[in-house]
Amino acid sequence: MASFTPTLGQAISILRQRFFIDHASHAKTSAVEEFTIQANENNVRNILLIVPAYMINLAIYDSDKHELPIMSNTDTKNLVTSMIDEASGTTKTELLHIEQDMKDHLKYLLWMQLPESKKLLQNDLCIITLEYDYPKEKKKPKEFMLSFLHEANYVVMYSIRKPDDYEFKKNEITTNDEDGKELKFTGLDNAPENLIYVDHSVNTTNVTIKKDVPNPIQIFYSFKPSWDLIKFPLLVLGVLWISSFALLVFESYCLIYLDCDDKLWKGAKEIHQNTIQLGVAIIAASLVIPTFIHNQSIREDMTKYFLIPIILASMAIFL
Repeated sequence: MASFTPTLGQAISILRQRFFIDHASHAKTSAVEEFTIQANENNVRNILLIVPAYMINLAIYDSDKHELPIMSNTDTKNLVTSMIDEASGTTKTELLHIEQDMKDHLKYLLWMQLPESKKLLQNDLCIITLEYDYPKEKKKPKEFMLSFLHEANYVVMYSIRKPDDYEFKKNEITTNDEDGKELKFTGLDNAPENLIYVDHSVNTTNVTIKKDVPNPIQIFYSFKPSWDLIKFPLLVLGVLWISSFALLVFESYCLIYLDCDDKLWKGAKEIHQNTIQLGVAIIAASLVIPTFIHNQSIREDMTKYFLIPIILASMAIFL
């Protein structure tokens, strides 16, 4: 996931970007990008933002939460073409690069219009919000990376919300120094003079990157299941593993020594004599216990571990 949203043209400037990433939903990961913009001239209605990727289910809102119309791709391409025809020098070269990136689907141009009654005068401030979904995946990954390119001179703030029933496992921020050597930010003291500020709460991790950061930033983060949710299934899983393994050992022993009843102690004899009942109980528990885990993703992750006692108990029964 990359952050890169400069404006096209000189009519507006971006003062701040806030990037909210919400992993809380089981069905999807949603994102909200909020831009504080300032008009550099009078009567600004058209706002042009360059984004690095196609945004699924995109909706754009103004400061009053009114949805703004997005101009069609055809109109947007025609606009860029007309801007190229009118431009010269380095501006024209930059526009030609943008046009080619659009053709190669490396960048996308969003053209939105403010209502006539909300035209911006010079130095007016306005908040524009982009809401969209990340591409749906068959299985949610547990590790993520945000690549912040920092190609614009403004502050960017990330707010990352963890999924329900998960905890933050690892957060790491890396960049490169002037020689290209990787630098890792760990144990930040969050002093005011720092260029990167990190703040943690129960459900979110917030990262602020100031405009003076010279190089691209990578933010890595991952999640782990909440201990309160998995401690009971793990305890039962441990018991099932030990029980099924012990049952298989006893049955293997009796397979080798036909007179095993005379060689086993009393408790082991009872286990051997009730192998089928115990095996069926282990198999039943291994099938039922995962269903008590209400989080589908965690349940799917843990179910494979319950296959082991099922296999061991089945082998013990059929020996």
